[in-house]
Amino acid sequence: MQQFLIIAAAHFLALLSPGPDFFLIARTSLSAGWRVASGACAGIALANGVFIVAAFAGTAALRPNGPLFIGLQATGCAYLLYLGVLFIRHAGRGRLDLPDGRAAGPACSSAAWRRSAGMGFLSGILNPKNALFYASLAALLTGPHASAGWKAVYGAWMFGAVLGWDVLVAVMIGNQAVLRRFERSLPWLERISGGVLILLALGVIAVLLLR
Repeated sequence: MQQFLIIAAAHFLALLSPGPDFFLIARTSLSAGWRVASGACAGIALANGVFIVAAFAGTAALRPNGPLFIGLQATGCAYLLYLGVLFIRHAGRGRLDLPDGRAAGPACSSAAWRRSAGMGFLSGILNPKNALFYASLAALLTGPHASAGWKAVYGAWMFGAVLGWDVLVAVMIGNQAVLRRFERSLPWLERISGGVLILLALGVIAVLLLR
């Protein structure tokens, strides 16, 4: 149980660190509402689930110097650049859901939810840090905790923690009080988020070129 608590705590603390997934959820929740953003949460959780299964199965695709991993990094950089430019280009174009009943961002249609889920999955699956993180956690499993049963417990916990935390973030950011507070600053928040994503991508590209 002690090992489970240590790994669960490390996993949850990692969730608290803002990254591309957080910015995507925040931007979607602020501009389209938490229901649409829940699609991004589901996509991100599914991507994390893929890495969890791959890590616990010991796949070679997670080796840092492997060609598949390097390809994942390069593709992830391209996607981060795309998201960054998208955030900046569309900054301030979304309308927030105000309490007086005025029209807001796009309704939570099934198409909007699926589109959000697709972007969330791409954001999660193209982030090589996720692969390294879960591979590192899997390497910590020793003794009885390395059994298939315990791996299933760990995997279920991690998947549920990612989904639960991301949905909580979406709901909190999509709260009416938060929407009113950030109505005027949303365009700048979107531009800053886009700039951060672009800088993250350029940083990874620099590391790849210096290898």
